[in-house]
Amino acid sequence: MNIHLTNIRQLVTVSSFGKKVKCGSEMRELHIIENAGVITANDTIAWLGEMRNFPTNIDDDVLAIDCTNKVVMPGFIDAHTHILFAGSREEEFAMRAEGLSYQDIAARGGGIVSTMSHVRTATKKELKKNARKYLLQMLRQGTTSVEIKSGYGLDFHNEIKMLECIRELQQEELPTIVSTFLGAHAYPPEFRERKNEYVQLILDEMLPYIGEKHLAEFCDVF
Repeated sequence: MNIHLTNIRQLVTVSSFGKKVKCGSEMRELHIIENAGVITANDTIAWLGEMRNFPTNIDDDVLAIDCTNKVVMPGFIDAHTHILFAGSREEEFAMRAEGLSYQDIAARGGGIVSTMSHVRTATKKELKKNARKYLLQMLRQGTTSVEIKSGYGLDFHNEIKMLECIRELQQEELPTIVSTFLGAHAYPPEFRERKNEYVQLILDEMLPYIGEKHLAEFCDVF
């Protein structure tokens, strides 16, 4: 669908003046156009600028939105999230406040392995329901693109279960979702004394299957 945004009070373009990226102090520079308009065609920005220069040759098949007294800006991108999970670890906050380290908490059964045990018993429906809650909250705050990692299954079945949930969320939810495989998040308890075998499981079984089924766009290692 083609969209026309008109009478925008402030349009934030975050212009980089020909550069593909911004770094350092340049990231503080916002390019704001007052009384602006935007035209999209086939989900791509075709034109933007001041309303006085808004093109007059407008097709009838458009969605026109009057943005009087509104600010229009790019969506935020959250490039690192773990919002697909089960269970809760709020008690670890108190442990950290008492001075325990991440390693101390993990030794007591907390940390990644604690979430792993909940994810392994959760259904795909339960995982997706929980993730949707956070996706909606993020969208309301302006985040329109979200990376979601696996990494709380830590075995073949449950890592694949997580990635399949992420793929289904990609198809069902409004934000743009990018999937990352994080099977190397931690060593699961059953491989604590056989760490090399877990690495081989990732290399020999998980990664080939994920690649064949196109279940992830990226691979991460912690």
